[in-house]
Amino acid sequence: MKPGIDPSTGASAGARGSRNLPFRLAVAGLAAVAAATLCALAGALLQSHFAQTGVTPALAVVALALGTLTGGGAFFHLGKIPAISPRPTPCAWLMFLAWALFALRAFGWLLYPNGDALDFLSPNNAGDLPRHLLYARYFASGTPWWPAHPLDAWAGLRYYAGIDLFQSLLLSVGVPELPALVWVGLLGSAAAALALWRWGGAFAMAGFLFSGGLAGFAFFQRGLFLDYQKDLAWKNLALAIFVTQRGFLFALPAGLVLLTNWRARLFANPDGSASAKMLPFWLEALLYIALPFFQLYAFLFASALLGWWLVFAPPAGRGHIARLIAVALLPAGAEVWLMTGGFAPSGALWWKPGWMQERTPFLVFWLKNFGLFAPLAVAFFGWLAWRFIRRLDEENSPPGSWDSAAAFVLPSGLIFLACCFVMFAPWEWDNTKLMLWSYLATLPFLHELWLRRWRPAALRWAVCGALFFGGAVSLIGGISLAHQSRYTLIRRSELDAVRAAVAPLPRDARFACAPTHEHPLVFCGRRLAMGYAGALRGYGLDYTELEATLRTLMLGQPGWEEAARRLGVRYVFWGQRERQRYKNSAQPWSVGQAPVASGDWGAIYELTAER
Repeated sequence: MKPGIDPSTGASAGARGSRNLPFRLAVAGLAAVAAATLCALAGALLQSHFAQTGVTPALAVVALALGTLTGGGAFFHLGKIPAISPRPTPCAWLMFLAWALFALRAFGWLLYPNGDALDFLSPNNAGDLPRHLLYARYFASGTPWWPAHPLDAWAGLRYYAGIDLFQSLLLSVGVPELPALVWVGLLGSAAAALALWRWGGAFAMAGFLFSGGLAGFAFFQRGLFLDYQKDLAWKNLALAIFVTQRGFLFALPAGLVLLTNWRARLFANPDGSASAKMLPFWLEALLYIALPFFQLYAFLFASALLGWWLVFAPPAGRGHIARLIAVALLPAGAEVWLMTGGFAPSGALWWKPGWMQERTPFLVFWLKNFGLFAPLAVAFFGWLAWRFIRRLDEENSPPGSWDSAAAFVLPSGLIFLACCFVMFAPWEWDNTKLMLWSYLATLPFLHELWLRRWRPAALRWAVCGALFFGGAVSLIGGISLAHQSRYTLIRRSELDAVRAAVAPLPRDARFACAPTHEHPLVFCGRRLAMGYAGALRGYGLDYTELEATLRTLMLGQPGWEEAARRLGVRYVFWGQRERQRYKNSAQPWSVGQAPVASGDWGAIYELTAER
């Protein structure tokens, strides 16, 4: 072993204490977003209790100001930053370039004007992006908190909405909607790249950006850059999760910063003592407490690790873990209670052995989805488990016997295994949001303890090529120029006209309309009797009766007035989408009554008390 190299991190002593300005700025930005969002949440809850209003411009100014001060404090109080090498290697610079190109392409064209159309780049965003826009405008309208569900007349909101609440703060202080979407995406991408680099170097960056399996090798057969991974269970994480699930813009870098801090603080020194206190305790607690409000699965993973370490970590670190859990228990628990309706998320925790394997043969499924990573990870986990069990059997083993690789990889492997049998969400694919953390936690150690030591160098390059080629093909195919103007979300002229039409109407009124993801009322941040069925299914909501009741109303069938009362509907929107979906409607609400607003886009009718 080379002198001055930490056996648990592979870092030189000088590198371990290095201070990096971009990373410090990234952590400061994460602290600012966390503080501003939690302040807005607390303020909205208080204002809802006393004044029946939520986010207001005044609250947004206070929250963003507090976030800015917190970010400044984080920047100046950040401790020694662990680094995997004294300076970025050529491979790292290449990965930073790849990340920059990906981020500019994916978020620069996230949603953009194209003549009269609002186009978007990724087909994965067709259902997700409208919801994020809806929530941001809905929260900015001052709706009381905890809010009613804007897409289900009979449900409360059950969603980790931190990034959308933060977006609503920007809207409330006058930041334009589309630039805010782009810049939050770009800055979140920069923070994620820096956090991945600090966590596992170029290998971890490539592992996330080029995640995939053997499907991408179809490139040699077809000669085309396409997202070959999109129809599989384990998709390219950058395309399927990071671009679409906007909560990961905060949760991914924040979670990785916490993992990096815990690795350095709890497991770095050979004698088992705490070494590098990268995050001051208040900042560590802030990021951990904010995590569930942005991405619940990231919080579950981090909490599972802390629980494991309470039992198996070196004694010197257990007190710190216990203090962190004690401080975070009440606020984080309150967030989870609010988001899940009392720790009872609909449709969560159900048994399904094999995850999404269905009838696909075992080896075909896992190799096609994960490629070479599957057998490498299984072998690496088995090796660490054998070494871990051997050390548990040693009597009076010294503090340095704990291996940081085992501290992260063993619980991560068990979590991944649990996800192959227990579904933690109504839609089994959502297990990916938990499994990806097991994947990311394993990457640095797989590289440091195994791959980087393999000789000759050509073997290492061949393995890395086999691991990442398929994912790279999928990534390039997913953001290629061929997709630039293929997907239109809505016409700008229609959206502007509908926004002007509904602006004078009460903000808390519910509308009955066709439940489609691209309805103009969605982009206005308005409450709907029922939204896109796919979204409700993802929340675990049973919308069968809701849909039938809405259909009775929209078709004007006998009992439609009672249906409207049950749904709490005040206005009926009737436009092109409604005419297509409810072709045989009698439209009784329009008989003898002029619409409150109308135009080329359609008409809005008020359901008066007399009706």
